[in-house]
Amino acid sequence: MDMIMAARELSKQMQQDERYLNFMAAMKKTDEDEKLQQMIAEFNMKRQAYEFAANKGEMGDSFKTLETEVNTLYNNIMENKTMANYNFAKAEMSSMLNAVMSIINQCAGGADPDTVEPKEQSGCGGSCGSCGGCA
Repeated sequence: MDMIMAARELSKQMQQDERYLNFMAAMKKTDEDEKLQQMIAEFNMKRQAYEFAANKGEMGDSFKTLETEVNTLYNNIMENKTMANYNFAKAEMSSMLNAVMSIINQCAGGADPDTVEPKEQSGCGGSCGSCGGCA
């Protein structure tokens, strides 16, 4: 089996995994949640206005009000049950992908595929030399 075929087989197995299925279902629910999508759209518009004002050096009361609105919208989005479920499912999916990439990267460096264990990811440190892979 060549490497591309092996990758395709691994991808088929991934798409049958519960974490993948949960992530896809959560993504669909997020896309279909009209209230959430409206909050995200409003947040994006306010954030753009905030960034524009910040780039112009505005720091007055209207800027502070805009900053408060952006933060409130962000918190409301993150507290939304649909978004919370999506973020949990996304984290589970990322964890799975990070574990797989960690094993592949270690084996590419000579580790034994039968005994190598995935390394815990502690976030991006900026250097790809020791990275287990991005998800």
